[in-house]
Amino acid sequence: MVRKNGTKTCRVCFRARQKDYRLANPEKNAKKQRGTSLRRLGWTSESFEAAKAAQNNRCAICQKEEVGKELAADHNHENGHPRGLLCSKCNTALGLFFDNLLLLNAAINYLTKHSK
Repeated sequence: MVRKNGTKTCRVCFRARQKDYRLANPEKNAKKQRGTSLRRLGWTSESFEAAKAAQNNRCAICQKEEVGKELAADHNHENGHPRGLLCSKCNTALGLFFDNLLLLNAAINYLTKHSK
């Protein structure tokens, strides 16, 4: 690794300093990671906060509040457009079904058939 002043540093030492900084400044790291993740998923901080307010800080599917965690920013995997905010369980469920409507309908039919 090359420092700003042009001197070299060992990669192991650099990673150790990075880790120490992240541990000492968790609020800076969390904000930075969250913003990067949101942008990668097609969201801005403003659109995320607006969606959170519009959904009353509740999951768009199950309507439960996510306690102790931030809602997940869901997006369309084909076109990258933001869809809504989901709790971790609903977000995981959609991911496990690969956002496939045929699979989701098959699951609904299965539950309907076997819930009597």
